[in-house]
Amino acid sequence: MCNAIASFYSERLGNSLEIKNEWSLLKPVNDQLLNKPNLIQQEYFPRFEEVARELKPSDDPIVDTFYATVEELSGEVGSHGERSGEVLLHLLLPQGEQIKVRVNLDATQYQKADRAHMAAHNAYVKVKGKLLQGKQPQRLTEVSEFELAES
Repeated sequence: MCNAIASFYSERLGNSLEIKNEWSLLKPVNDQLLNKPNLIQQEYFPRFEEVARELKPSDDPIVDTFYATVEELSGEVGSHGERSGEVLLHLLLPQGEQIKVRVNLDATQYQKADRAHMAAHNAYVKVKGKLLQGKQPQRLTEVSEFELAES
């Protein structure tokens, strides 16, 4: 929305933007709000551009150590009789946000994920890898560390 509003500005024209709301007839609306336009003055357009840039997700992968809960185990039994494969994690980001992430684990890592998943007290795992950003569930690759987090 911020990109759309910012795109209406023309530096050559130095214009403002007026947005008019039309409300549904099915819901009562305060008469003061009815047909009252909102004016976005020319000096506000740069701020809309700033907000749009800040809200745009970065496509750059993030290599870091993360904490996560194990939500789903989808691995398969291999030729050695041990299970390995895809696991769904809820990764905790520093800002307090949680995202869904899929990761492929080897047999040793998968056992640790299984223990964390079956723990009665919401055990966390500590995982180091490359987070590929995009639509959820995102993908975590190049896992170099996967351990049960200390309580």
